[in-house]
Amino acid sequence: MIKEELVEIVDRIHASWNQTVDKPSQKAVYEAWWRILKDLSKQDVDRAVDHHVIHDKFMPRPGDIRRTTINTVHGWKPPTAGEAWLQFRTMADAAHTGTFSETITIHPIVKSAVTRLGGTAAYNLHTNGDRELFLSVYQTVLDETETELYAISQSDGQ
Repeated sequence: MIKEELVEIVDRIHASWNQTVDKPSQKAVYEAWWRILKDLSKQDVDRAVDHHVIHDKFMPRPGDIRRTTINTVHGWKPPTAGEAWLQFRTMADAAHTGTFSETITIHPIVKSAVTRLGGTAAYNLHTNGDRELFLSVYQTVLDETETELYAISQSDGQ
């Protein structure tokens, strides 16, 4: 994206929420948005802005737009905590009964959490306390993955 496209996007976001960028703050506002969005394509960012305009009551921050853009581009939709636990228990139950197969859908983040918990040894986790341990590790793996996924390009750009 080039700076002129970013100005257009920021102005559109502000207009969509009946906000204005006052003259004294313009440079700082555009620079703040530029730092977060400069490495994304205008077309992808426009789609993310459209999503927020339709769904959000309050004006999004630059990070909100970045996350939505990247999630859409990469098809990133990790399981919720409940879904992750269900996938884990499905995998563990199948392993215990000898019915594990590749047809069981397990998200890569859930698999990474299981690996951190000791691989197949983690299949013995089943109590409420065990669930909390699993969810804590799952959240850590998810946070690390998203930190890498949403990382801001360090190139100067335009």
